[in-house]
Amino acid sequence: MLFCYSAHVGKTKRCRPSRKNTNNGQVFHSLSIFFDICQNIFLVNIIYSKKMTATIILNLNEDSQRMS
Repeated sequence: MLFCYSAHVGKTKRCRPSRKNTNNGQVFHSLSIFFDICQNIFLVNIIYSKKMTATIILNLNEDSQRMS
């Protein structure tokens, strides 16, 4: 049995026993941060690949204009 001291009343009272600390909130927060980072990396890769594709197309276009 657990007892707590209540400062505003000045008496000891029975406390509810605390459940095991599962840290679910912390785990979900960490997972949220992890997936945010993964999403940002994924978006950066998409943007970079589109930029590289556009650069390749422009280079091919310039090369074809030079040849003609």
